[in-house]
This record gives sequence, C-alpha cells and structure tokens, in this order.
Amino acid sequence: MLDDGFAFDDEASIVAWAEGPGSDVQHDGATVCAALRRGWQSAARALVRTATDAGRTRIRHFAEFRRRETTSVVQLLQSTVHTADATIVPAVQWAQNGSTVAVMVRFSPKKHGPVSVSVVDKPEVSLTASHLSFTGEGNSVNGGKRLRFALELPFTHDIVPEASTFNPSGTGGRVTLHLAKAKTNEHWATLARAITASDGSDGHKPRRVGPISSWFEMQMQFEEEARAREVTAKEAAAEATEELSQQAEARASKKAKRGGAGSKDRSKDRSMDPSAAASTVEVIRAMEAKLKRATEGKQPGTGNRKSKWLGRVLEVFTAGSLQRRIPKQLTEMISNESSFAAVVAFAIAFLCTMATAFVSALVKRAQATSRRSAGAKDC
Repeated sequence: MLDDGFAFDDEASIVAWAEGPGSDVQHDGATVCAALRRGWQSAARALVRTATDAGRTRIRHFAEFRRRETTSVVQLLQSTVHTADATIVPAVQWAQNGSTVAVMVRFSPKKHGPVSVSVVDKPEVSLTASHLSFTGEGNSVNGGKRLRFALELPFTHDIVPEASTFNPSGTGGRVTLHLAKAKTNEHWATLARAITASDGSDGHKPRRVGPISSWFEMQMQFEEEARAREVTAKEAAAEATEELSQQAEARASKKAKRGGAGSKDRSKDRSMDPSAAASTVEVIRAMEAKLKRATEGKQPGTGNRKSKWLGRVLEVFTAGSLQRRIPKQLTEMISNESSFAAVVAFAIAFLCTMATAFVSALVKRAQATSRRSAGAKDC
C-alpha cells in the first residue's frame, strides 16, 4: 500500500488503475513520490496528470532532490576511478651541451599544448647516477579534477646527482632539471633507454616513458652560450698574442740599445788599436834603418861573427816578416773585438821598443868593433 492509502501489488497495477475509469480523482502527489522512491517510473508518470497544483509542486521538489543525489553519485564515481587508471605519464623535453643535460617535465601527457595542471603539490624528484624518478599531484585546470603524475626515466649515460639541480616548487606547469654529465663533452644521442622490469619501484610494474622531444629553446640558448664562450676565448688568445708580441718588441728594443752602446765602446777600442799598431810599425822601420846604417859598405861573408849575426837580423827585418806578422795579429785581435786588444798592442809595442834598444846596442858595439878592426889594418 502506498502512502495515500491505495494498495497496489506492483507497478503494473498502478498503471492499469491510472488508465481505467475513475482515475480522474485528484491527489496531493504523495502517491507519485512513493512510486519514485520504489523506482516505479512508469507509475509515477501515469499519476502525475491527476495531481493537484500543490501536489505538482511537491513532486517537482522531490524529483529535483533525487536528481541532485543521483548526479553527486555519478560525480563521485568519476572521481574515484582506480589509481592506476588515473596516473598520467608526463611528457619530457630535453637539451644538452658539453657538461649539462637540461630536462623539462611537463604536467601534461602531451608534448605540446596547454598543461593539465598548473601547480603540483609536493613534487618528489629522485636522482641516481642512471635514473630519474618523479611523482606529483595537482588539481586539473579544467574542473579541479585531481590528477597524479608519475615518471620513471632511465638514462642512456651516467650523471652526477650531487652536481645536478632542479626547481622544487613545481610551478608553471613544469619541473626543470639540470643534470651534470659524468663525462664532459660526451654527446647523448638519446635521453632515455627502454624501460625494463628492473626499473620498477617497490616491486610494482614499471611505468612507461612518456613522449620525449627536443627542447629547442634551451638548445638554442646552449648554442648561443657556446658561441659566446668561443668568441671570448679567441679574444683572450688575441690579447695574449698581442701582449707577447709587445714584450718581444720591448726586449728587442732594449737589446738593440745595449748593442749600440757596445758598438760605440768597440769603436773606441778600435780607434786605439790602429795607433798602437802604427807605432809598432814605426819602431820596426826605425830598427831596419839602424841596421842598414850599421852594415853599409860590408860585403857578404866579411866581418866577424857578430857582423854576420847582425846581417841575419837585417835580413829578417828587411824581409818584413816581423813587420807583417805583428800588424796581422793586431788586426785579428781588433776583428775579434777583444776587450784586451789595446793592452796587447801596448805590450807588443813595448817589447818591440825593448828589442830596438837591444839591437841599437848591438849596432853600436858592431860599429866600435869595425872601427877597431879598421885601425888595426891601417897599422
């Protein structure tokens, strides 16, 4: 029996009664609400036409309430989908230079277009030498739906986790990481290798890698920085070369100045040496003249032993061997730029003077002997 006092065994009985004679009796809508509670939708539709105005208002309020309840149940069903089905693998973009790999994790399953979540709550990033693990949750930008992101990224080459950095806030719809390469200047052909069963965490099935594409903006920035460093290095090298050239020119200039001063000193030495040589030649010529005067009128083979010896001395000086030898030696000393040239020339001149004095004494003695011999013959 329904709430209005009518007794029905099933929904078909209500429909038959509502369509039969005497069904035009009006009611306040309680029978319709009772039919809706039981889920008798056909019976509720058959009874609505005989409801009073107040009854219609009652039925409308009740129906709207039931609809809100039903909608909330549907929304709850949609928001409580199994976790494995709601997990999103984010898209990844990357770029590299000689020492760093830049990785951008987008809060979206697509590598282009708008992101699904603008801010991720408490993003968790785990780095090892060969692996990147990322998890995070956030509300969808459309409707506030809760989304969860998870990524497992095994690298093709090793990195240095201690020297790598990332932004921990997870704002702007992405997380950016700068990974330090273990081997500098090593080119990475790809960022990640294929996922294997050993890449799963906590014994669970490993997650697949999402879309991976090049990060063109960051790659261009890396290339511009590399060109700037190259230009700076060339400029530094040019400056260093110019500085070395200037230093070499300065050293050459100082050496030339020192050489000029030395040449003046050597010229001074040379100006002394020829005079000493000339004086030596004059001494030798004087010796030759004295010897000639001492032996005038003598025939070869005549006179005593001393006269013969003086003749031999005359021949030596007349041949000019000593005269040629001494100037030659002096000339060699001058050409060799010896600092002792003047001293040596003076010594030679002194020795020649002493030799001249000795020869003069011999000549005088020979003349005296000749005079005595001539006096003896006259007697």
